[in-house]
Amino acid sequence: MFRIRPLLAWLFLATFGCELALVLVTRPEGVSHGAVFARYTIITIPVALLLSSIALAEATRWLAERIPKYRWTSFACVAGFLLALFLYGPLPQIYAIPNDFTNHSAFQSDYRGVDWSRSPMESVYPGFTITETQIPSFYRWLATQTRIGSIIEYPFDVCDFNNLYYYYQHFHRKRVLAGYCHNRPQSGYIINPKPGKDFAVGLLNADEILGFIADRAKVRFRNMVDIDDPAALSRTEAQVIVFHKYIRALKILPHERFGAVEARWHRVEDIAFEFRMRFGSPIYEDDQLVCFRLAETTAMPANK
Repeated sequence: MFRIRPLLAWLFLATFGCELALVLVTRPEGVSHGAVFARYTIITIPVALLLSSIALAEATRWLAERIPKYRWTSFACVAGFLLALFLYGPLPQIYAIPNDFTNHSAFQSDYRGVDWSRSPMESVYPGFTITETQIPSFYRWLATQTRIGSIIEYPFDVCDFNNLYYYYQHFHRKRVLAGYCHNRPQSGYIINPKPGKDFAVGLLNADEILGFIADRAKVRFRNMVDIDDPAALSRTEAQVIVFHKYIRALKILPHERFGAVEARWHRVEDIAFEFRMRFGSPIYEDDQLVCFRLAETTAMPANK
């Protein structure tokens, strides 16, 4: 590469060397994870991709010169290389339907494959995990409902180390939309005991971000639904909305130790009352969940 594109090769070495030295000196949290390391060295990625494309072009040209009668070999080599990258890379697992959480750290931090008997702890801040037997029984019932194709989950935490919806989806097999409230930007949870000097909590709900956007016309999502907007609920393809009364959140302890804490989402109580007025009785409720029908479907039997 130094012979073909010396300037580009030196540029890559210089930028990558500087960024690698910066990472080694500063030692940012979570840099052992590929996604975090790429974030700190992202300026080198376009140059690396460009160098890879040049190398591939040179390899196909070399083959074409030595096998002149078979010009199609260049195309075959490139197509075969791309096909191998796809088949033996992480994409088939990440984009296996259904999966609405393709950027979740469960899929991006480790490409060796997911052991679905337990929720992966592959995260920058590993805090907690649950087993298959700890999944709420509602999702087991949901998997049997052929008339339900999509659901809305609320609240939606943008910190993926708290987000277990991807794990539930693997078992219920329905499309998942994220619910948020545009007019409730304040924190909607209570933690007892309150975080303080002993520990902190890693928790950031979508409401706390999107609730501060004044002009709602600028907020358009394909996979998120404003549950405070009756028009948005009437347009959504989801047949059921699932409210979580409690969210398990990351507990950050001194000396880089992590655990879990239960956050009671008191806002769900108020919203559930409003939904009872608009949609009638919930199709399912226990101490963890309350679920409402947005379209015609069957209530979950009480003994499920």
